[in-house]
Amino acid sequence: MPLAVHVLGLGIFGLGALLGITLGGRVADDHPLRTLLGFAGFVTNPALNTRGFSLAEGAPTLAGPPTSRPSTSASSPPPGWAASPSTPAWATSASPG
Repeated sequence: MPLAVHVLGLGIFGLGALLGITLGGRVADDHPLRTLLGFAGFVTNPALNTRGFSLAEGAPTLAGPPTSRPSTSASSPPPGWAASPSTPAWATSASPG
C-alpha cells in the first residue's frame, strides 16, 4: 500500500477525532446529566468483565463470550438514551436553556 494512502487515512482519523472531541465537549457542556448517563454505561463494562474473568479461573477462554455479551448489551442503551432527542425529563438538565 502506498505511503500516501497511510497518510491520508491517518489524516482522516485525526480529523474525525478532532470533530468527535469538539462536538462531545459541546454536548457535555450543554447536557451534563446526559453526559453522566452515557459515561456510566461505558465505565461499568470493564469492571463487570474483569469480575466475570476472575470467577472463571479454571476456564478463562470459555469465560469471554458469556462475560462480555451481557455487559456489552447492558452498556449499549445508556449512551443511546443520553443522545436521543426523546430523553426522559429526569435525564435532562434541571436548569432551562
